[in-house]
Amino acid sequence: MDIKRIWLFVEQHKGQTFGILLGLLLGFIYLWFGFWKMLFFSIILGLSYLIGVQFDRKEDVKQMIDNILLDKFMRK
Repeated sequence: MDIKRIWLFVEQHKGQTFGILLGLLLGFIYLWFGFWKMLFFSIILGLSYLIGVQFDRKEDVKQMIDNILLDKFMRK
């Protein structure tokens, strides 16, 4: 791939890129301490990606989490 295309993608998707990199960093820290934590690694990576998408959409992540928790635990 061309470096300019990669940089353009990173510029257009800063939140997703940050989320993936953060998820990879945290995931590799857990993988370093044991192979069986691969499931946990996948969960971290997926959640980090979703948070990155929320940043790209300029949505409030705290509000999103509050809505999910309130819908799950405060359902009438």
